[in-house]
Amino acid sequence: MAFNGNININIPKELVLSAASLVSDGGQSQINSERLTLGNDLETGLATTSDKKGQLVFNSKQFLLQGGNINLAGFDSFTVNATQGMATNGVSQLDAKSAQVTFNTPLFTALTGSQSTISTQKTLTIDSIESQASSLDAAGGKLTLKANGLSVNSQLQAHSGKISLDAGTGELLLGDKAKLDVSSHRKDFYDVTRYSPAGDINLQAQGDIKVTDKAQLNLAGLGDSQAGQLSIQGQGKIELLALANAKAKNSSQSGRFSLTSASAIDLNNLVDWLNDSGFQQSVNISSKQGNLVLATNKTLNAHQIQLQAQGGTGQQDTQQGNVIIDGTLNAANGQVAKISLEGRSSVQINGQLLANNAQQAGEINLMTSGQSNGQVDANYGYRLVNANDSGKIV
Repeated sequence: MAFNGNININIPKELVLSAASLVSDGGQSQINSERLTLGNDLETGLATTSDKKGQLVFNSKQFLLQGGNINLAGFDSFTVNATQGMATNGVSQLDAKSAQVTFNTPLFTALTGSQSTISTQKTLTIDSIESQASSLDAAGGKLTLKANGLSVNSQLQAHSGKISLDAGTGELLLGDKAKLDVSSHRKDFYDVTRYSPAGDINLQAQGDIKVTDKAQLNLAGLGDSQAGQLSIQGQGKIELLALANAKAKNSSQSGRFSLTSASAIDLNNLVDWLNDSGFQQSVNISSKQGNLVLATNKTLNAHQIQLQAQGGTGQQDTQQGNVIIDGTLNAANGQVAKISLEGRSSVQINGQLLANNAQQAGEINLMTSGQSNGQVDANYGYRLVNANDSGKIV
């Protein structure tokens, strides 16, 4: 679909655009319709890239990204203003190429069973607008946003589904109006109410990741259902200033948490955040810089706990790769009580590790590693490691 010159289209009620590619010659294009749908029903071939710098603006009350693969070519910016909400449906992929993407909407919903990816080589921004959102009853949708710099300051909704935010080489910001909601979905069957399990939230960036103090992460398990999982992968500074809601009726059904960080982690502050947010089923924390130190007055409560300090050079290194537990790791009374600690330089236990279970014995694993000196044991064939190049367990 070609956009030649400056274009302004007004369709009062509803407009459906179906094309593999939207291609601009560098002009400014604006399309206005109360309900606007973009898709690729025929799944025709995609256009090549273009060095033009056009602008494309969609103005609507409701915007729907329908199924199919779509890309933009020749656009420097792509903006959607949807005063009642945006939604994705079916299996779709929108590639904005080199366009800076902005969505202004009070609510972005992944409809039931949808699998949608929106990506750009530039930045992607989602801002809220002061208007009444149209609530949609949906569950199990998956929404993935990829950019080199990603800012969310509106509501993303995928009940019992999955929301994945990948900021690429840039920073990931969840602002004060951000609300990521993958909590349980309620379904009424005559006089019976059932809840589906909560879903997943994935946050990833090579730059910093910041969740401001008024943002919301909702992974709650309602009724008797399972709470969701929060996974974070970051190479820069990670700030979690707002509590998540990963609570459930029983601690064995509460939230799961996974953090992989290339930078140092303040374990004491993180433990407070995890306990208050309700991540009690499993906690997995891995750091490639610094030590993981739990202070004497701190307790981490989760049925499965895994801590990894992957930096360091061996037992002589006191600044990197040490897991030091002066407080308490409490995995007791879980259906599967398990604690695994791994430090490249050392694992030091001065506090308590609790993995007792009334039904069965728990499990505690303490691990370290070493660097081979290049020699092999003549009798048994294993590689030899010098003491100073290996970790220690104390």
